[in-house]
Amino acid sequence: MRLLPLAPSGLRRRSPHRLPSCSLALLLLSLGCCLEVSRVAAGSRRPNVVLLLTDDQDEVLGGMTPLKKTKALIGEMGMTFSSAYVPSALCCPSRASILTGKYPHNHHVVNNTLEGNCSSRSWQKIQEPNTFPAILRSACGYQTFFAGKYLNEYGAPDAGGLEHVPLGWSYWYALEKNSKYYNYTLSINGKARKHGENYSVDYLTDVLVSY
Repeated sequence: MRLLPLAPSGLRRRSPHRLPSCSLALLLLSLGCCLEVSRVAAGSRRPNVVLLLTDDQDEVLGGMTPLKKTKALIGEMGMTFSSAYVPSALCCPSRASILTGKYPHNHHVVNNTLEGNCSSRSWQKIQEPNTFPAILRSACGYQTFFAGKYLNEYGAPDAGGLEHVPLGWSYWYALEKNSKYYNYTLSINGKARKHGENYSVDYLTDVLVSY
């Protein structure tokens, strides 16, 4: 896991530290941002918070080998943690933990299916109002932006379809269900927009950058 420094340029980067979980880092970051609100009146600015989440960059399998620009522009400019821990190796439970700061036995997302609470009605009702984005927006006054894959079953008809926009997001550009780079559908603030297989106009990464 790599974090980009939020401090002003010129400060030295610290040596790697062991981090218990991504959720703990996000919790502390959110609390710090909320505390910063009290200093706005004194003329200081609240920090911007950017989280880039990627899948399957396995070190043993060489998942980062072809991503030379990613390593140069993000990895080498940030901080590397030699040890990081996740509450679950499964995609949807892990993402749910990042969003809520909870272990799976507390947010009850146990696998990548609706039956396993992945973007289910229950998740939307109980957990989504208490995610970090929801807290940052309601309690701290932040504008929030999401683009890319949310949870594996997001957009399922039995869970509100693409019209459902989770609480806490000012701008919402979410991929229907799992990762696809072509022939996919996005929820643009609750409205479906389909894309085909034309590289120049439909490649997902370029489309998301345009927003």
